[in-house]
Amino acid sequence: MSPEVSVIILCYNQRDIVSRAIDSVLAQRCDFPFEIVIGDDASTDGTREICESYARRYPDIIRLMPAAPNKGVVHNYFDTLAACRGRFIADCAGDDYWLGSDSLQQKHDLLCAHPEAVIVHSLWSENEIDNVCYPDDIGSGRDMAVALLSFRHSPSSVAMHLSTTLYRADVARKCLEKDPSVVCNAGFACEDLPLMCALLMNGDAVLLPRSTLLYSKGIDSISAPRSASRSAEFQLVTSIAVMKIARHYGLYCPGVSRNIASKLYYALAMSLVAGDYSLKKRIVESVKAHSLPVSWKFRVVRILSVNRLIWRIVRKIRGR
Repeated sequence: MSPEVSVIILCYNQRDIVSRAIDSVLAQRCDFPFEIVIGDDASTDGTREICESYARRYPDIIRLMPAAPNKGVVHNYFDTLAACRGRFIADCAGDDYWLGSDSLQQKHDLLCAHPEAVIVHSLWSENEIDNVCYPDDIGSGRDMAVALLSFRHSPSSVAMHLSTTLYRADVARKCLEKDPSVVCNAGFACEDLPLMCALLMNGDAVLLPRSTLLYSKGIDSISAPRSASRSAEFQLVTSIAVMKIARHYGLYCPGVSRNIASKLYYALAMSLVAGDYSLKKRIVESVKAHSLPVSWKFRVVRILSVNRLIWRIVRKIRGR
């Protein structure tokens, strides 16, 4: 029997925690068949062996993508998506896990009840505290896309979390076919924002007003790296991604501008913390090359770090 829903689980070097993600999906109680498609991105710590053991134990539910050289999160995600057989697709990152055993059923029922919607999402929790989300049960896709591109709660947070979503597979594939360089772009360093914006430009979003995900904070990851240099790099490339996505869909607005400026200031500040002068120069050059908006705080830090001597003095004052 073909699965109604495919659940994507991406993992990379998450040996100690990937089991809880897989178990949380296996715990779902649904009146429809679902599959789990695991995309392990060439882990070197034993993660793949754990995934292989699950695939052997649950051959009718779990499929593990073939071993391949490291692809990066973007290509790993969309290669895994291409292998999904379900009418709907859900997601659970390997370092997070779903809450409860009925959330997938509830999201499925909501999406079926709203043919005008392309995606269902929910609240999520960080250390048992619910995030602040939208008050409406259903929202305009375009408005939601703007909200995603404008969100500035923290450098590693988003207004809609991909791992809380259930979306229509056929719409996702049409978006990929129409705008491949916008939806699947390794240069953006993220798979979630481009995909969710593309989906939202094709229909509405429905909110399930409960937490269905425990988002793991404090774990070294692409979106929340512990390294100051890597954190700066991520904020720089995603600020460019936000600009390009907003321009492509005609969504650029003051909120998007403020978000980009906030990300760039954070990137510049982290380059100072890391003492990475070459990264600082690249951030400034990228601002000019892509005509990115910056804040007064960015300008102050840029002026203070105009040359290496001042850069060293500022770092010394900061106690670095």
